[in-house]
Amino acid sequence: MEREILHYDLSSVDETLGNDVERLKVLEREENATLKKKLAEKEMLLDLTRVVPKPPSNNEGSECPKKMPKKSGGDEGPSDPYGPLM
Repeated sequence: MEREILHYDLSSVDETLGNDVERLKVLEREENATLKKKLAEKEMLLDLTRVVPKPPSNNEGSECPKKMPKKSGGDEGPSDPYGPLM
């Protein structure tokens, strides 16, 4: 008699565990589907917001001209508004 009761209890537990495993599988599939959908949405947003490089202009990449000192003819010195010192 004990053996029959034990067997009945175990078969009930086995059935309950089987049902729980199936529920978990369904939940996992739903969660995976939700995560895949979210990932696809994020990838789409990333594609939409990705920066598109603009084509280079004609002068892009060339350096700015550096300022060169004025060339003097040799007879010009620094300007002195008060005249030469004696």
